[in-house]
Amino acid sequence: MNRTSRALVLGPGGVPGTAWMAGLAAGLRHRGVDLADADLIVGTSAGAIVGAMLATGQDLDRLATRTGPDRDPRQDRDGRSTASPTSPPAYPQTDSRADSRTESRTDPPTNSQAGSRTDSPTRPRTDPARMAEVFTVLGDPTLEPREARRRVGRIALEAPTILEEERLALMESLINARQWPDRRLLITAVNAETGEPKVWDRESGAPLVAAVAASSAMPGAYPPITINGHRYMDGALAGGANVALATGARVVLLVEPLAHLFPREPLDFPREPFDGLGADTAVAVSPDASSLKAFGSDMSDVTSWQPAFHAGVSQAEHEAERLRAAWPATTLPAETVGKQPLA
Repeated sequence: MNRTSRALVLGPGGVPGTAWMAGLAAGLRHRGVDLADADLIVGTSAGAIVGAMLATGQDLDRLATRTGPDRDPRQDRDGRSTASPTSPPAYPQTDSRADSRTESRTDPPTNSQAGSRTDSPTRPRTDPARMAEVFTVLGDPTLEPREARRRVGRIALEAPTILEEERLALMESLINARQWPDRRLLITAVNAETGEPKVWDRESGAPLVAAVAASSAMPGAYPPITINGHRYMDGALAGGANVALATGARVVLLVEPLAHLFPREPLDFPREPFDGLGADTAVAVSPDASSLKAFGSDMSDVTSWQPAFHAGVSQAEHEAERLRAAWPATTLPAETVGKQPLA
């Protein structure tokens, strides 16, 4: 069996982490270091979004002027949707129940009906109390990890959020792709009903948009996504960036937007999180001080999108020098190398 040459592992990061990773990848590419050249891309949560875009050949520069991950391009300047209310969703249906939902409910709908509406169809409110409940459960030392995830899944299924079909439409507009790429892409999630981790690839029968939406479905913020009759939530709940999926690769590049929230000793290979991967070279990249300032303290704050994106672009300037030894520079068209992403 051929050994994977280069593996790119992209971890969770919330709104600013998604933007920062996109900006970092865009800036690196303009300096001749193209993360899309990976033989294997592992994406979790925010990393699933950026990983899908890299694997499908998307132009990350277009995210520079976006106002957030949930900004529907069909909206007008006031944030109201300009799309026809009767327009069919531009994404593959993952559950026939979506066609039977109505908007004439008299009782407050719950997520157990596969998604429910908040005040805004594009900027879901994150309930701080519900998020605190999620992290309390995850941090309970008396619970086995699977049981903790199952309980968090129950919270996710009952939380009022936007509808699944709205989330899927917004995700498609963000990643700008429907089909799985030919290159190897792994997207992680967690079964909200059982707490079991799940990994999808192009052979697994999951639509790409649904897989990415599920992987980034943080409980209490977004609805678990229905795929093949089951509901799935954020892949980060199964173990951060899921770097173990890169086991066997010669070179592993780990991009960790939230490394500052989980401090550890300096990463001198082969120390954690690379222990046991069998890599010849392993490198980790996390936000520098300027990037963390752009992040702010609220990982769901959409106003951090543009500052975090541009912080990633700026950080790429010095990261490119560090990464070239492990990630050989790509030969790019002359008009691309040195070009800066959109301001």
